[in-house]
Amino acid sequence: SSSSSSSSSSPPARVTRRAFAGLAISPILLHGSGSWAVPLPEDRRLQEEYNGFSRTYDDLDGGSIAAAMGLDDERELLVSLARGDVLEVGVGTGLNLPKYKFSEWTAGQSVKTVTGIDLSPGMLEQARSKRQALPFKDRFTLYEMNVQKLDFPDAKFDTVIDTFGLCVFSDPVQALREMKRVCKPGGTILLLENSISDNKVFASYQKLTSPMVAKMGGKGCFYDQDPVDLASQAGLQVVSSRPVGAGGFFRAIITRV
Repeated sequence: SSSSSSSSSSPPARVTRRAFAGLAISPILLHGSGSWAVPLPEDRRLQEEYNGFSRTYDDLDGGSIAAAMGLDDERELLVSLARGDVLEVGVGTGLNLPKYKFSEWTAGQSVKTVTGIDLSPGMLEQARSKRQALPFKDRFTLYEMNVQKLDFPDAKFDTVIDTFGLCVFSDPVQALREMKRVCKPGGTILLLENSISDNKVFASYQKLTSPMVAKMGGKGCFYDQDPVDLASQAGLQVVSSRPVGAGGFFRAIITRV
């Protein structure tokens, strides 16, 4: 991990039942928010796959298991850090949309607008349905777009957010570079991601099984990535990095442009 990330003690080597359960379901439960950036014709195949999956997607990523693991609270905490004009990549079915808190616009203290992008029309249909039920629905704009080639000008957003998307992007560093490009200098990029565990036993298992899991139950998610290292490769300043959940299979990261 990056030397600029916040230090934290590694979890004990002892394998707890709760941690092992998290390891078993993490790549299946959280395999990205639905936005991919992969070469044709692979992107079309994934679009179609997630279009079909969109109606039941929330049962996994937004269901009782995710809540019991504390991931719903982690989403809310991450979103609470957003300020100004916000871009959420891989917005998926819009699980995060109800978590944005709007108040009278005050520069640097509240969210002004939220723009969400995703590659799957089916996922976006679900997100638009959620938006319609929100009191500040006019503050949200949703687009079908490729995260690795964002159709936005440089330095447009104050905050960029991604939750559980990096593991499915074909080139996560390029995706992060695009996030950096469209974020204002001094702006914040907030990440909540699948992550290689600090626990050597779990990490070995992740590395061994990741390719198989990505093809089978993980919907293309390579859950053995190091998101802190990816952020550093993209030229982001890692302000803090915190393992999330038993076993540390997820990580909350704050970066600056």
